[in-house]
This record gives sequence, C-alpha cells and structure tokens, in this order.
Amino acid sequence: MTVVGAPLFDYQWFLNGKPLFDAGGVSGAQSALLTLTNLSAPDSGSYTVVVSNPLGAATSSVAFLDVLLPPFIAEQPLDQLLPGNAPATLTVTAGGTPPLYYHW
Repeated sequence: MTVVGAPLFDYQWFLNGKPLFDAGGVSGAQSALLTLTNLSAPDSGSYTVVVSNPLGAATSSVAFLDVLLPPFIAEQPLDQLLPGNAPATLTVTAGGTPPLYYHW
C-alpha cells in the first residue's frame, strides 16, 4: 500500500478487527511495514491497516493470510498387550493443514 498526503502519518495494523501490538512475532504494528515471524495457525486471518493524520483516517482493503502447517502427531498410538485372536485397535491424532493422509 502506498500512502500519499500530508506527512506525519500514524499507522495501526489489525488482525480480524483487533489492533496488533509489537510483541512476540509481531513488529511494525504502528508503522507502514508489518512483519510477522514464527507464524502459527492463530496468525491466519484478515489484516487491515488504518492510516491517519490530523485531517482524517483511511482503512486499507483486507489482506487475507492463511498459515499452512506441516502434519504433526498430536497423540501417538498406545502400546497394547492382547491375547491371541483378540482384535487390536490403534489410533493416532494428527494435526496440520488438511488434507491429511494416513499410512499404517
């Protein structure tokens, strides 16, 4: 986004309508350049910036960010000790960006 007009602009970035602040992986929340590091799923959403000066304010169009995560195992299958001819059921809980594929 390029801003034109009288100098001395104030900037405020928003994620899903809530103001961002410089902390953790966020820097530049009140500048023309927003930098996000160490992205995770909660960083996905709608980003806007409000630029203002003493004469008024303007809001940018929405920029959507989708954070894609590699697959991970959230809960491992548990060991089992069963008598012969007994059925066994193994389960796993996985996370990440769908679709996820399982291969036993």
